[in-house]
Amino acid sequence: MSLFLRLSILVLLAASPLLAPSPTFAQTQQRQGIAAIVNDDVISLHDLDSRLTLVLVTSRLPDTPENRQRLAPEVLRSLIDEALKRQEMRKQNITVSQADLDRGLLQVSQQLRVQPNEVSAYLEQQGVRMATLIEQLEAEIGWIKSVQKIAGDRATVTRSDVDEELARVRSTGVEFRLSEIFLSVDDPADQGRVEEQARRLVTEARTGANFAALARSFSQGPSAGDGGDLGWVNQDDLDEQIARVVAGMQPGQVSDPIRGQGGYFVLFLAGSRSSEGTTGTRIKLMLQQVYIPLPTGAQDAVVAAQASALTEMARNSPDCPALADRARSIGAQVNTSPGPIDIQQMPVELRQMVAPLPKGGTSQPVRTSDGVLVLMVCDRQEEAADDQQRQQIERRLRDQRLAAVGRRQLRDLRRSALVDVRI
Repeated sequence: MSLFLRLSILVLLAASPLLAPSPTFAQTQQRQGIAAIVNDDVISLHDLDSRLTLVLVTSRLPDTPENRQRLAPEVLRSLIDEALKRQEMRKQNITVSQADLDRGLLQVSQQLRVQPNEVSAYLEQQGVRMATLIEQLEAEIGWIKSVQKIAGDRATVTRSDVDEELARVRSTGVEFRLSEIFLSVDDPADQGRVEEQARRLVTEARTGANFAALARSFSQGPSAGDGGDLGWVNQDDLDEQIARVVAGMQPGQVSDPIRGQGGYFVLFLAGSRSSEGTTGTRIKLMLQQVYIPLPTGAQDAVVAAQASALTEMARNSPDCPALADRARSIGAQVNTSPGPIDIQQMPVELRQMVAPLPKGGTSQPVRTSDGVLVLMVCDRQEEAADDQQRQQIERRLRDQRLAAVGRRQLRDLRRSALVDVRI
């Protein structure tokens, strides 16, 4: 069993009034090939079925007829919104580069807990075409670019904006590491339906669904492309009602739906800290684990011999690729973290073991219940916490401004669109 799994250090991984849950979804699948027409764009039943499969797989929900029936209306609303976003992208001549997609795929790989180059194979094994994920990423990334273009200077965050916010944050308060799912309410008549959708998403998240995947599929906020991740948010930056809810949550909990400005919020709390803890140096590590399994009750001499072999192997390996090659040549198991890991998010035991290690450094052999392992630091990044905090503040202020512009733009697109739902 991987130490990454054992110690849990791997990176944690919209509205049409015409649409209502249909009890005959399976029947209409057999009867016609079109799910909806959005202006001149067609959403086929095949498109809907493919996206449903992607949502189920990435959210870790069972692929059952009941789940498909229940999620179909919500997924179709998302596809309708995506069609509107793509039309706006075409109008603005917005393109999505391969580099943009690669960054999006890296985030998805972290949510799925696989290497970026393994995402395609993983999805294929689950019955999902890679093209389905690419289409979703293109719509997410392209819409952000469209909103940025529309917002123009309104989304610009100046150095003085960040300075002012940083001073205020450090003066008082607690910070929360939050992720969100935001569902907009553009028409008061939709409030009941949107609240019910939010409650269903809360139920899914609390019963094991991947929150980041749910956010990517259903959230209408600017953080959707990041799996809903908001980073560290000062308590004073939250709406009073939302702050009260978050203050009463424990790390790992998902909130009930919260009615806020513009719609409903569902929040996931990953952690909390005092604002005073944001100074100093922030360290992020890429780690590689080499593991040799041993039978239960292995003799001490056998364990010592394997530990010595691992130590010698690590000593003669200048970097992680070399160590991985040597390890595989003797049949050892190799596991690499999918991205840089903030050591503050690691369990204390692991943090104490790897924090002093330089790039290329290896830990002492560690005896586990079923084997022995060593860890090597593939990459080490150190930055002033002040720099990272400034970046987070700048991102949050920009996202808040873009979110307001994006909500208005999508609301206007919905109101002017001709949407013909066929199921």
